[in-house]
Amino acid sequence: MSELQQVNKQLDAKLISFFDILTLLYKEQEKLEEQIKDGFFNMSRARYSMGVKFVGIDQIHEDKMMALTKVEVGEVGKEDMFTAFSNVGTEVEKEEVETLGLRKRNLVHSPKKSSPVEKETPTKPKAQQDPIKWFGVLVPPSLRQCQNQFKSSLNTSIAIANLKQKLLCIKSEYSELQKRKLEISPKAVH
Repeated sequence: MSELQQVNKQLDAKLISFFDILTLLYKEQEKLEEQIKDGFFNMSRARYSMGVKFVGIDQIHEDKMMALTKVEVGEVGKEDMFTAFSNVGTEVEKEEVETLGLRKRNLVHSPKKSSPVEKETPTKPKAQQDPIKWFGVLVPPSLRQCQNQFKSSLNTSIAIANLKQKLLCIKSEYSELQKRKLEISPKAVH
């Protein structure tokens, strides 16, 4: 088999894999669209059942807001360039607690006198809270479904980004193979 035929077979394989990944990309985009649509629909159902004032911007505390899932960007050209990791329960916030002086009780013979205004700042670890609890303890199931839909849409978005990265890699490999074919073609004609 000549070198030109090998390059042609590689080009065909790259083109087939390109269209396979493109088909997966379109399916994931449809899935994302459905998840977001269902998420907003469930949010509107929750607002209807709880009341507009109880599910809205008024319940969001910006000072307590923190990302529950983070996306790590890897090396360009890797199979999965984007990966998500959840930090619920792993990341700990430090909350300062102030006490006004130390209280010593039942001490008859104290060698040193302590001042009553000494401050001590111990740290108390506080686990990250689920944002759905901002809306109360007993939230309607539609609000929980809404949260789950948006969480799954995040994973779908990462899958879409990875598929687009794969398409870019295949496209660059395909163009390299075409350049190689053009270099080989004049030699085969002569």
